[in-house]
Amino acid sequence: MAGNNVAFALGLAQKAGKTASGDTAVRAALKSGKVKVLVLAQDAAPNSKKEIYFLA
Repeated sequence: MAGNNVAFALGLAQKAGKTASGDTAVRAALKSGKVKVLVLAQDAAPNSKKEIYFLA
């Protein structure tokens, strides 16, 4: 049930244009300091995870 609430909230944020999805957009948002919450897929590539963690 809680997962549905999170998915709903993320959907609303995406419709409002307040999310960044995709490798390039997320890196740009991290570099500009606009990121408040970072959700990273469990099956993301190890090198991508390391770089995102470093930027965060």
